[in-house]
Amino acid sequence: MRGVLVSLFAVMILLSPSIMAESDAPTGHAIPSKQTPAEWTITMAGTIKTNIVAGIIHNITIHLAAPSDEVSLRGSTMDTFSQGNYTNNYSWTYSSGAWTDDLYDYYISAESARFGNDYCFHVAVDSTSLTGWWSFSVYSSGAWLASQQYQVVTPVAGISMSAPRFYFEVIPYTTDVINSWKSSDIVNSSCVTTKNTGNVPTTLTITYDVMNNLFSTTNSTGTYHPGEERTHYVSFQAPPWSPRQFTVKGRVHCEPQLLLTPNIVSTLVAPETVFEVVVKVARPGYAIYQMDGVTVQYKSFYSSTYRQKLSFDMYLTGNKSVYLNYVMDNVTFDNFFTQGETSTDELLLALSDTVEQRVVVNLTCSVAPPRMEYSLMAYAHFDFRLADDSGTGRITSNIVVSPSGTAGDSISLTLNIAVLIILIVVFTVVGLFMTRAYRKTEEEKRLELEERIRQKKERARKQRRT
Repeated sequence: MRGVLVSLFAVMILLSPSIMAESDAPTGHAIPSKQTPAEWTITMAGTIKTNIVAGIIHNITIHLAAPSDEVSLRGSTMDTFSQGNYTNNYSWTYSSGAWTDDLYDYYISAESARFGNDYCFHVAVDSTSLTGWWSFSVYSSGAWLASQQYQVVTPVAGISMSAPRFYFEVIPYTTDVINSWKSSDIVNSSCVTTKNTGNVPTTLTITYDVMNNLFSTTNSTGTYHPGEERTHYVSFQAPPWSPRQFTVKGRVHCEPQLLLTPNIVSTLVAPETVFEVVVKVARPGYAIYQMDGVTVQYKSFYSSTYRQKLSFDMYLTGNKSVYLNYVMDNVTFDNFFTQGETSTDELLLALSDTVEQRVVVNLTCSVAPPRMEYSLMAYAHFDFRLADDSGTGRITSNIVVSPSGTAGDSISLTLNIAVLIILIVVFTVVGLFMTRAYRKTEEEKRLELEERIRQKKERARKQRRT
């Protein structure tokens, strides 16, 4: 039993992370009589830490069994050094209400405080300090109480982001506030999620490359502690704009909250990441095409039937004059209609940014889908050429053409149905004939077998009589 107790006591000593034994005390110091070793915890931004990040203020709280008017905390690298400096050696002291950095008069915060027997040292080691295992010791009135080893690690700033592209649609010449958060449709709400993936607290800000006054973001500023994650929604104050489409970059910038010393400025890069907001000012259901000085609203897809006439429109705005022409594929162009006039020739349009000019396109679906196919793709191409010959462009409307169901098509469909019926009748007759032939063969076999059995019985009967 005594051996078991000794073993348990040895294991407890080995597993204890907080205090070194009296024999490990610095030379010339012993634990005062009737004084238990100090207990301490290290936190950073309220989170308990098992290491010390260089360049960051940590709250190292020392709990003493008895009060003391003079408590010192000293830290240094485990390796011996010939000359102490801010890379390898520190000493902080509480003395009758005053808190001091004994060596450099810098690496202690005014937040340091005493609460009864708890002494909260808000201190840091320089961001350029040597990394690795350090020894920290507690002294009361010059007498050593306890020591603890902690690892000093390099500060790392990091940010991760999970974000879709935001798509905002605005009706031309109207004002509106578009928000990615939809209280009535939470499933289709869009957001940016950011997370501090480094080991240092950071100050996060979200800004936009352009029109920063028109965009706003929830949680756009604030301090992020390591591992902290937040969600951001974007809103846009739309002015009464003419049709257009553009993309704005939102920048998520993180500034590490390191203790500001001249050594830090170039040692840690502030991380940054971006997301995009696409704003489309257009009529609902219309796509946008833009070239220099010209914006076109049009629809990309239509459906019609063979021999059917089809009309669709486009809306043009801008500050230049432009020629409009056409190229048809599997459809026949009939005419343009705009401003009360019909034209079959190339149009010259003088555009304005304040008024949409509507152009109606009339055409005929003159090509039928191939036999036995359900549809045909047709294309209406529209070419734009600036009047000053400074640019050209093209848009395309895709048209799905189905069979019309007219007399010619009905005859074809009737013939196909008649052929199908004939084939069904033929297969039915053949099936009946084969079934009947099979039944007849089986009947003959049965009768032949019965005749053989009857003959055998007759021969057997004659033999018994003889």
